[in-house]
Amino acid sequence: MFDYFGNQLDPSQYFARTGKYFYDTTPPLNSGQLLTQQSITLRGQEQYFAIMRLMSVQTGPFRISLYTSTSERYFYGTLNATTDRVRNECVFGSAQRPGVLPVPIIIPSSSQIMFDLEDVSGATNTLHLVYEGVRLFPKPNNN
Repeated sequence: MFDYFGNQLDPSQYFARTGKYFYDTTPPLNSGQLLTQQSITLRGQEQYFAIMRLMSVQTGPFRISLYTSTSERYFYGTLNATTDRVRNECVFGSAQRPGVLPVPIIIPSSSQIMFDLEDVSGATNTLHLVYEGVRLFPKPNNN
């Protein structure tokens, strides 16, 4: 299994359980506010978490840049862009139609899911973000 960054895992070495990580803006984003280096810390039980689907519920549009605490960045912008933050409609879906990643983003257990959030709604904006995928656990060595 390859992830977005070219990291490779041998699926035969792991068993998988579905999982989700959540993030809520508390307090809500203010109009035009930019929050950088927001994070979700993995529980530490799994060896890896593979993000496969993204969902959000929000009161208005926002832009996001997604990366890991190991500095791997999920780029969306063009070569000449001054930022790689993109509107939520291009990345996140809803519970009925999640945004499906073309390849998973694999996060090691000692890392964090990181992101920058920017309000573009022009009003107070409450966000509920869901990172859905599989939690990968090493199979016991039966030698």
